Amino acid sequence: MRSASAVRTSRVVARLLLVMATLIVTACGGGGGGASSPAPPAVSPPSGLSYGSGPHTFPVGQAITALMPTVTGTVTSYGVSPSLPPGLTLNSTTGQISGTPTADSPPTDYTITASNSGGSTTHSLSLTVIDVAVLSGSIRRLVASQTSIAVDVSIRPVQFEFTSPLYATISDSAQVFQSGSIHRRIPPP
Repeated sequence: MRSASAVRTSRVVARLLLVMATLIVTACGGGGGGASSPAPPAVSPPSGLSYGSGPHTFPVGQAITALMPTVTGTVTSYGVSPSLPPGLTLNSTTGQISGTPTADSPPTDYTITASNSGGSTTHSLSLTVIDVAVLSGSIRRLVASQTSIAVDVSIRPVQFEFTSPLYATISDSAQVFQSGSIHRRIPPP
Protein backbone atom coordinates (compact mmCIF):
# COMPACT_ATOMS: atom_id res chain seq x y z
CA MET A 1 0.00 0.00 0.00
CA ARG A 2 0.96 3.46 -0.54
CA SER A 3 1.29 5.86 2.24
CA ALA A 4 -1.00 8.83 2.60
CA SER A 5 1.92 11.11 1.97
CA ALA A 6 2.73 9.36 -1.35
CA VAL A 7 -0.92 9.59 -2.45
CA ARG A 8 -1.01 13.30 -1.66
CA THR A 9 2.26 13.87 -3.50
CA SER A 10 1.05 12.02 -6.58
CA ARG A 11 -2.21 14.01 -6.56
CA VAL A 12 -0.26 17.28 -6.31
CA VAL A 13 2.03 16.21 -9.14
CA ALA A 14 -0.99 15.17 -11.26
CA ARG A 15 -2.72 18.52 -10.67
CA LEU A 16 0.47 20.40 -11.39
CA LEU A 17 0.92 18.51 -14.67
CA LEU A 18 -2.72 19.21 -15.59
CA VAL A 19 -2.31 22.95 -14.91
CA MET A 20 0.92 23.06 -16.94
CA ALA A 21 -0.66 21.21 -19.86
CA THR A 22 -3.61 23.63 -19.78
CA LEU A 23 -1.25 26.63 -19.82
CA ILE A 24 0.77 25.21 -22.71
CA VAL A 25 -2.33 24.49 -24.81
CA THR A 26 -3.76 27.94 -24.08
CA ALA A 27 -0.47 29.70 -24.87
CA CYS A 28 -0.18 28.09 -28.30
CA GLY A 29 -3.65 29.13 -29.41
CA GLY A 30 -5.74 26.15 -28.45
CA GLY A 31 -3.63 23.55 -30.15
CA GLY A 32 -5.75 23.07 -33.25
CA GLY A 33 -5.31 24.25 -36.83
CA GLY A 34 -2.07 26.16 -36.40
CA ALA A 35 -1.52 29.81 -35.67
CA SER A 36 -3.48 32.45 -37.61
CA SER A 37 -1.66 35.43 -39.06
CA PRO A 38 -2.91 38.94 -38.42
CA ALA A 39 -5.07 40.55 -41.11
CA PRO A 40 -3.10 42.66 -43.63
CA PRO A 41 -3.43 46.41 -43.23
CA ALA A 42 -6.42 47.89 -45.10
CA VAL A 43 -5.61 49.56 -48.46
CA SER A 44 -7.07 53.02 -48.86
CA PRO A 45 -8.87 53.64 -52.16
CA PRO A 46 -7.37 56.27 -54.48
CA SER A 47 -8.99 59.72 -54.53
CA GLY A 48 -8.90 63.06 -56.31
CA LEU A 49 -8.46 61.75 -59.87
CA SER A 50 -8.09 64.59 -62.39
CA TYR A 51 -6.84 65.25 -65.91
CA GLY A 52 -6.60 69.02 -65.53
CA SER A 53 -8.97 71.57 -66.90
CA GLY A 54 -11.17 70.68 -69.83
CA PRO A 55 -12.96 70.17 -72.09
CA HIS A 56 -10.27 68.96 -74.49
CA THR A 57 -10.60 69.36 -78.28
CA PHE A 58 -8.20 67.63 -80.67
CA PRO A 59 -7.91 67.70 -84.50
CA VAL A 60 -8.02 64.52 -86.55
CA GLY A 61 -4.60 63.32 -87.71
CA GLN A 62 -2.44 65.20 -85.19
CA ALA A 63 -0.81 63.47 -82.24
CA ILE A 64 -2.14 64.87 -78.97
CA THR A 65 -0.04 66.06 -76.08
CA ALA A 66 -0.41 63.17 -73.66
CA LEU A 67 -2.86 63.69 -70.81
CA MET A 68 -1.45 62.50 -67.47
CA PRO A 69 -3.66 61.99 -64.43
CA THR A 70 -3.11 63.35 -60.97
CA VAL A 71 -4.43 61.17 -58.17
CA THR A 72 -3.94 60.69 -54.45
CA GLY A 73 -3.02 57.19 -53.28
CA THR A 74 -1.88 54.02 -54.99
CA VAL A 75 -3.54 52.98 -58.26
CA THR A 76 -3.20 49.46 -59.65
CA SER A 77 -5.32 49.94 -62.79
CA TYR A 78 -7.16 52.52 -64.89
CA GLY A 79 -10.21 52.02 -67.09
CA VAL A 80 -12.46 54.17 -69.30
CA SER A 81 -16.10 54.07 -70.35
CA PRO A 82 -17.22 54.47 -73.10
CA SER A 83 -14.21 53.67 -75.29
CA LEU A 84 -12.04 56.64 -76.26
CA PRO A 85 -12.28 58.04 -79.83
CA PRO A 86 -10.47 55.99 -82.51
CA GLY A 87 -6.71 56.47 -82.32
CA LEU A 88 -6.63 57.47 -78.64
CA THR A 89 -5.68 55.00 -75.91
CA LEU A 90 -5.66 54.85 -72.13
CA ASN A 91 -2.64 53.15 -70.55
CA SER A 92 -4.23 50.86 -67.94
CA THR A 93 -1.13 51.03 -65.70
CA THR A 94 -0.21 54.75 -65.79
CA GLY A 95 -3.55 56.33 -66.76
CA GLN A 96 -1.88 58.27 -69.60
CA ILE A 97 -4.12 59.14 -72.56
CA SER A 98 -2.21 59.45 -75.82
CA GLY A 99 -2.32 58.78 -79.54
CA THR A 100 -3.41 60.37 -82.80
CA PRO A 101 -7.17 60.71 -83.38
CA THR A 102 -8.19 59.08 -86.65
CA ALA A 103 -11.84 60.14 -86.91
CA ASP A 104 -14.02 62.98 -85.69
CA SER A 105 -15.99 62.46 -82.50
CA PRO A 106 -18.71 64.68 -81.02
CA PRO A 107 -18.27 66.13 -77.54
CA THR A 108 -18.47 63.15 -75.17
CA ASP A 109 -17.96 62.70 -71.44
CA TYR A 110 -15.71 59.74 -70.68
CA THR A 111 -15.59 58.23 -67.18
CA ILE A 112 -12.03 57.39 -66.19
CA THR A 113 -11.74 55.03 -63.20
CA ALA A 114 -8.61 54.60 -61.06
CA SER A 115 -8.75 51.61 -58.71
CA ASN A 116 -6.91 49.38 -56.28
CA SER A 117 -7.93 46.59 -53.88
CA GLY A 118 -9.37 49.16 -51.45
CA GLY A 119 -11.77 50.79 -53.95
CA SER A 120 -11.84 53.32 -56.78
CA THR A 121 -12.31 56.94 -57.79
CA THR A 122 -13.63 58.42 -61.05
CA HIS A 123 -13.22 61.53 -63.19
CA SER A 124 -15.43 62.76 -66.02
CA LEU A 125 -13.29 63.82 -68.98
CA SER A 126 -14.87 65.72 -71.86
CA LEU A 127 -13.21 65.09 -75.26
CA THR A 128 -14.05 66.25 -78.77
CA VAL A 129 -12.23 65.35 -81.98
CA ILE A 130 -12.80 67.67 -84.94
CA ASP A 131 -11.97 67.15 -88.57
CA VAL A 132 -10.65 70.37 -90.06
CA ALA A 133 -9.14 70.53 -93.54
CA VAL A 134 -6.73 73.39 -94.20
CA LEU A 135 -6.39 73.99 -97.89
CA SER A 136 -3.12 75.33 -99.22
CA GLY A 137 -2.48 79.05 -98.97
CA SER A 138 -0.88 81.24 -101.58
CA ILE A 139 1.38 84.26 -101.27
CA ARG A 140 0.71 86.97 -103.84
CA ARG A 141 3.83 89.00 -103.12
CA LEU A 142 7.35 88.42 -102.00
CA VAL A 143 7.74 89.46 -98.38
CA ALA A 144 10.19 92.30 -97.82
CA SER A 145 10.45 94.81 -95.06
CA GLN A 146 7.76 97.52 -95.28
CA THR A 147 5.97 95.63 -98.10
CA SER A 148 2.38 94.48 -97.80
CA ILE A 149 1.46 90.90 -98.56
CA ALA A 150 -1.74 88.96 -99.00
CA VAL A 151 -2.02 85.35 -97.94
CA ASP A 152 -5.14 83.35 -98.79
CA VAL A 153 -5.79 80.41 -96.50
CA SER A 154 -8.99 78.43 -96.66
CA ILE A 155 -10.26 76.35 -93.77
CA ARG A 156 -13.08 73.91 -94.36
CA PRO A 157 -14.56 72.91 -91.02
CA VAL A 158 -16.15 69.50 -91.16
CA GLN A 159 -17.75 69.69 -87.73
CA PHE A 160 -17.54 73.24 -86.49
CA GLU A 161 -20.03 75.79 -85.28
CA PHE A 162 -19.74 79.32 -83.94
CA THR A 163 -22.41 81.85 -83.02
CA SER A 164 -20.43 85.06 -82.59
CA PRO A 165 -17.84 86.79 -84.81
CA LEU A 166 -14.58 84.97 -85.30
CA TYR A 167 -11.43 87.09 -85.44
CA ALA A 168 -8.22 86.12 -87.21
CA THR A 169 -4.96 87.84 -86.33
CA ILE A 170 -1.44 87.03 -87.37
CA SER A 171 1.19 86.99 -84.69
CA ASP A 172 4.76 87.30 -85.76
CA SER A 173 7.73 86.71 -83.43
CA ALA A 174 10.15 88.29 -85.92
CA GLN A 175 7.98 91.43 -85.81
CA VAL A 176 7.86 91.83 -89.59
CA PHE A 177 4.23 92.90 -89.24
CA GLN A 178 3.15 95.77 -87.04
CA SER A 179 1.05 94.70 -84.09
CA GLY A 180 -2.63 94.70 -84.96
CA SER A 181 -2.02 95.50 -88.61
CA ILE A 182 -3.55 92.25 -89.81
CA HIS A 183 -6.97 91.61 -88.39
CA ARG A 184 -10.09 90.18 -89.93
CA ARG A 185 -13.63 89.83 -88.59
CA ILE A 186 -15.59 86.86 -89.88
CA PRO A 187 -19.32 87.13 -89.15
CA PRO A 188 -21.28 84.03 -88.09
CA PRO A 189 -23.21 82.23 -90.85
